[in-house]
Amino acid sequence: MRCASPAPESHAARAGLSGAADDIDDCPGKAAAARTRGSKYVDVLALRHAPTGWNDERRRQGWADQPLTEAARRAARAWGDRAPASFSTIVSSDLQRARETAQIIAATLALDDVEALGGLREQHQGAWTGLTKEQIKLRWPERHRERPRRPVDGEPAEAVLGRVLAALAQIATVHEGECVLIVTHSGVIQTLERAAGVAAPPVPYLEGRWFRLLSPTEENGSLSVGSLLAGKLTDGRRRLAGVAAADRSITELR
Repeated sequence: MRCASPAPESHAARAGLSGAADDIDDCPGKAAAARTRGSKYVDVLALRHAPTGWNDERRRQGWADQPLTEAARRAARAWGDRAPASFSTIVSSDLQRARETAQIIAATLALDDVEALGGLREQHQGAWTGLTKEQIKLRWPERHRERPRRPVDGEPAEAVLGRVLAALAQIATVHEGECVLIVTHSGVIQTLERAAGVAAPPVPYLEGRWFRLLSPTEENGSLSVGSLLAGKLTDGRRRLAGVAAADRSITELR
């Protein structure tokens, strides 16, 4: 997804929007953002953070606040060097692994300080925090394959979706007409995808999906699921998911 200055035709037309985001693969760059304030949407790339030591050990982290590894910091800098778009700002989860990933990328792109939002954090893993998939399978064999996940004493998927939509509403209000990078977590990205009715394949580190946020229309300023459009997977995730999964029709969240 390369951001470019707006063409004479509308941004929605260039993005293939006709009630659904069939091809959100372009967004206004930093220089163009000021000229598109009248656009009642924001294009965002929801990106998974770089890995921590617990990620390398395949442990559930949830709200546990682990730092990045040195290899992860190098990977985040490399991602910034080849960023797929000209982002106007970066917003992240308030958990250290996402916030540090975002700060490294922001420094690489010479952007201002990262805004951290608690609503973008990972699903609370409850009793599963710190455990590996194998340990969870042994203790709770009936639970470990469920999708969406329901961690024992953890956070329901519905609660995750509600707080994430509230955070996205804030972003849509403040950054209307811009192209925003959101550094978050695999569970957040997949929660949005499942709500959208699109495929939710595994999310490797520093991969994700594009979304379009329409300006909040609720009286309380919140973002309804109908105001969120799902776009393309990032290139690495497309390759992992396969062409068929990556290119299936995109539908508007209901």
